[in-house]
Amino acid sequence: MTYWLWLTNRRGSYVHRDSVLPGVVPSHVMELLTVGFAESMGLCHGCTMACRCHVIGPRGLKYCTVLFHDAVQPAWRLEAVA
Repeated sequence: MTYWLWLTNRRGSYVHRDSVLPGVVPSHVMELLTVGFAESMGLCHGCTMACRCHVIGPRGLKYCTVLFHDAVQPAWRLEAVA
């Protein structure tokens, strides 16, 4: 799965494109990382990330940045999210 995310560094903001290999995170787990699921569980209320940026997956599907980061464990840090 290829995904996009706005990140920041010392030079400013940029679009980060990366991918998750198929099967690394099972599909039933990926379904639990979506913004819709996070909102239904009340996880977005009071989250500082929710208003700033989401991981955008295939077909524009939005993922909760914090849940995605915890499950996928990408190279970028949560502090770098724009």
